[in-house]
Amino acid sequence: MSPGQNGISLLFYHAGYYEIACSIMGQLTASDVGALLASLRITPSQHTVETFLQPLRDFDYTMRQFEPWFEEKCQILIIGPDTIRLSDRIFKADKYYKEKRSSQARLEVWIIAIPATFEKSVKDVQRLRYRSYASALFSLQTRAKAGIAGQKLLENNLIRQISYTGFKPRKVSGEYLDVNVFDLFNTTTHRYLETHLIGLEFAGMEFAIEWNIKDPMSKDHCWKASHGLPYIEAASPRDTKVAVKDRWRHPKPQSLVFYPVYPDWDPQSTVSIPTSSP
Repeated sequence: MSPGQNGISLLFYHAGYYEIACSIMGQLTASDVGALLASLRITPSQHTVETFLQPLRDFDYTMRQFEPWFEEKCQILIIGPDTIRLSDRIFKADKYYKEKRSSQARLEVWIIAIPATFEKSVKDVQRLRYRSYASALFSLQTRAKAGIAGQKLLENNLIRQISYTGFKPRKVSGEYLDVNVFDLFNTTTHRYLETHLIGLEFAGMEFAIEWNIKDPMSKDHCWKASHGLPYIEAASPRDTKVAVKDRWRHPKPQSLVFYPVYPDWDPQSTVSIPTSSP
């Protein structure tokens, strides 16, 4: 380690300088902090892991986007095959930057928050979804009102996504992360689309996700349940998990259940991510 690196590392080791170190890390993304600590050969403390190596900081290092979710005790999930590379980039920076594919600076994930009280709104969302789809039973005006109310209730009380401005985008770009955004309320897995389509069951409802969540290293042309589905819970930033293929198919209203729809329809092959419902 060079004299300059020794001087910088002193900020992290000496208690009297730690506030300065925190000020520096507070202006950086999680990947930047991970690379800095790796270059200085510093093992991060638990406080550093929870505060500055939080993967969400690669989208918004200020964390302002996520403060309301934490305050309301939501379960925050980062989902998709790139979560493994995201975790490696933050916590195994030396190894990550030695690999050729480390030049892929931007990664793609889906970030959602499940409110602790989501079950209280399930029946209302189900009722509004039914009313918005039942063209033979309700007027166009009634269906439109139900759609607007249901969309708002779903996004606020069941599955929160990254906020955006203007027309709904397919993807929102942060510092080092591209985050997918899906119109869940107005999609179902029963419609035909000439795109990759993943089915999602949650709280007794079906949704459709237009996203090929295939691992880039896989030889298959689309995602299959046998691939598993990596994810990170924000409450345990260092613990990357993989939802593996379920042994049997059965309803799991308190889990996020994913299965292939198009181009390979296989509703019996699922992976499940449990929610932390009380």
